[in-house]
Amino acid sequence: MLRPPKPRKGSGTGWVKNIQALAGQVFALYIDNFSATGQALTLNWQLSSGGSLDCSVLPVEMLALEATAHDPKVLVEWSTATEQNSSHFNVMRSADNASFTHIGTVMAAGNAQFRSDYLFVDEAPFRGANFYRLEQVDRDGTAKRSKTVVATLGGADGRLSIYPNPAGDVLNILFPKAMAGPVEASILDALGRVVLREAITVDGAGPAAQFGLEGLAKGWYNLRANRPDGTKLQSEGFFKE
Repeated sequence: MLRPPKPRKGSGTGWVKNIQALAGQVFALYIDNFSATGQALTLNWQLSSGGSLDCSVLPVEMLALEATAHDPKVLVEWSTATEQNSSHFNVMRSADNASFTHIGTVMAAGNAQFRSDYLFVDEAPFRGANFYRLEQVDRDGTAKRSKTVVATLGGADGRLSIYPNPAGDVLNILFPKAMAGPVEASILDALGRVVLREAITVDGAGPAAQFGLEGLAKGWYNLRANRPDGTKLQSEGFFKE
């Protein structure tokens, strides 16, 4: 039985595939490094049943966004693949990933067909969790927000830190970096009564632990932590939602 010859790469039907689209669906086509020699290409479209083609370019194509703690600062870095008529980036920060505050502005490339890298240094981050997001603003005033990233600063000078505050059913505790070993953590109510107590083992490689607050009534509390030798760590207050 004779078989049809295989199509050569770069030509024939070997690079063609029908898209079985349903009403209301939207598809995006991204072409990356099509030709190392910079040769042009032609796309032929055969649209039917009400299909349409929009060849507009995204104002800003984000590649990456990350925040890294470098005590006592946090570096917020991001990059874009392309930009069209971009104006600037507003850097937003939050302690609870809910209420964000504008802490700085970085000017954008404007128009760029190649990768652009950006850096913002947060000189005064919170002790504990710092949530960051970007607000990318175009020259016409249109704004779009990015995803959220987080960087965490541990306790310094023998102090512990807690987050989030207000807290839900879990309270995260950050101990001093050099600390390792057992710790007795207690939760005290507004009258100074111990309502929860838990033994925690602190790992010096990652000085973070969690304290479960399930069943704790809404209100103000204080976290107190003691080392086995009786040494008391700096206590911290928080609100339980």
